[in-house]
Amino acid sequence: MSYINIPFVKYGSIEEIISNKAIKKVLQSDVEIFEKIDGGNCQVRKHQGKLLAGSKANFLTGPVLDKVEWFSIFNGWMHSNPSLYSLPEDIILFGEWGGHHTIQYDRKNIDRFFVIDVLDLNDKRFMPYAAGQSFLQSAGIMDVDFVKPLFRGKPDQSLLVDLLISPSAYYSGRKEGLVIKDYQLDPQKFYKILNAGFKEKREKLFGKIDPFTEARFRKNLLAALEETGMCLKVDQLYEFVKQDVLNETGKEYDLDYIRKKMLPYLSKVAEREGLIFKQNPKL
Repeated sequence: MSYINIPFVKYGSIEEIISNKAIKKVLQSDVEIFEKIDGGNCQVRKHQGKLLAGSKANFLTGPVLDKVEWFSIFNGWMHSNPSLYSLPEDIILFGEWGGHHTIQYDRKNIDRFFVIDVLDLNDKRFMPYAAGQSFLQSAGIMDVDFVKPLFRGKPDQSLLVDLLISPSAYYSGRKEGLVIKDYQLDPQKFYKILNAGFKEKREKLFGKIDPFTEARFRKNLLAALEETGMCLKVDQLYEFVKQDVLNETGKEYDLDYIRKKMLPYLSKVAEREGLIFKQNPKL
């Protein structure tokens, strides 16, 4: 396996907005709103003249490529796209690799690279989406898909609701959710609002938050499989959930408590997505 002597730069998490009260924080300034793409978080960058593929967690090289099927497909696409060599070495191209996750998109949107953001490493800021698109097109980058903005400006709450409930542009179903980006703030702030069934946490009475939902289970299952491959054990999955909740809420839960909260989803997801578990006998 070749040694990569630069630090891996993660895209970072996006704050989930789950209540009407919390929505107010995204109504204060001009933002850009997009449909949330359900896929594999990935990246492309160039270093010392070589293209480097990355997942959400790390560079994709050597044995890592065999852990998850789409890793090698994405890596093959990258190396078969000569236009990507036009990327400057101080730019990271972040994307979602369409398909292979919760939503079954139309076939034309599977195994496609959807540009999510363009990061300038010099000032450690994402380019506004339209500026990033213009930059890539001027550089001659081809065979990538751009996500059409749903709205630019200062939204109101009714607009957010209308955008959230309108059909997806990528399959015959409802959107996973919205991503709301404020590129002008320092630091920049990104938010997501998810449709029911895709929520990673839920609001309870008296402002309390329950961070243990089926959507979080699914998200961490996919993340765990991508990092560990097909030899995942149940307790490893619970550790992923524990760390994810800690990162998001700052609260650390006991593993026994997480087991009790997540156990109903284990059998439910196993029944619906049995192929994942059949390939994963140690789970």
